Amino acid sequence: SFFAYVNAVSSETKNLEQRLYFIRLICDLVGRPLTFLPRPFFLQTNNELLIASILRSLMLIVFFTYISVPSFPQSDTFICVLVGIFSTASGYLVVLIYEHAASVELTKSERA
Repeated sequence: SFFAYVNAVSSETKNLEQRLYFIRLICDLVGRPLTFLPRPFFLQTNNELLIASILRSLMLIVFFTYISVPSFPQSDTFICVLVGIFSTASGYLVVLIYEHAASVELTKSERA
């Protein structure tokens, strides 16, 4: 995991790598049951799911820039929030994509 490369900015922040790991784990788990809520209007079609997945992946660029570019503004809170948003979106989107894949497969088998 690349969390080991994140350096704590504040001297009072202890074990930032472990915090990030558990933030990722918990936020991913929180994102999955969010699919029981009504789906947002901007995630209705195949293309919209693809765009949301690409936007989520773009957060990786921000994360890797954060850990590799020393001049990038550093904040323990920022990196925790970034990992939380990314992980919640990951959990949410993975369930939506599995649901969508199952519905596409059913329609293909129904046509046969």
